[in-house]
Amino acid sequence: MQMTISEFNELVLLRFTQELTDRVFLMIQEDRELMQLYLDAVGEHGKQAVNSHLAKAIGERFGASGQDQWPAAPKTLLIKGFKALGPGGTTSSD
Repeated sequence: MQMTISEFNELVLLRFTQELTDRVFLMIQEDRELMQLYLDAVGEHGKQAVNSHLAKAIGERFGASGQDQWPAAPKTLLIKGFKALGPGGTTSSD
């Protein structure tokens, strides 16, 4: 079965956003200053809120949307997986 161009675009953006979200959280994890700021934010607002806001901002910045659940596990230790918000953004689960 062939994909439409729109379906192909959605698949590419889904995978890109998943990879990008993981890379952003990996960058935080590996950067001492960002990790401290992340921990401060988590202490004040909670891990789920911080992760969700950041992941949503990534999705909005890059105009990506996704599906209900991505199967791949992230490489970062800061999040457990990914969930989509729908058109325009993604969120990570803590």
